[in-house]
Amino acid sequence: MKQTSSLGTKKMLFALAAVVLLAAGCSSNTGESVNTTPPPGRTPTSAAAKDTSDASLNANLSNVDSQLNALNSDSANVDSSLNEQQAP
Repeated sequence: MKQTSSLGTKKMLFALAAVVLLAAGCSSNTGESVNTTPPPGRTPTSAAAKDTSDASLNANLSNVDSQLNALNSDSANVDSSLNEQQAP
C-alpha cells in the first residue's frame, strides 16, 4: 500500500516540476532588454530567417512535428519509469 502512495507522490512532484518549468518559460519576458545578437561564429536561424516559401514552412512544420514526437516519447519513458516497482 505504501508503494502506491509513493508512486502518487512521485507523479505529483513530476507534474509540479513540469508546471513550474513551463511557467518559468512562459514568464521569461520580464521587460528587460535581451541581446539577440548571436555569438561570434554562429548565424541566426529560425525566426530571424525570412524564408516564407511553402517548402520552407513545410520543412519547419516537419521539424516541429519530429521534435514533438521526440517529446512524447521522452514523456512516455518518464511515465513508464514512474510506474516501475522497487526491488524488495
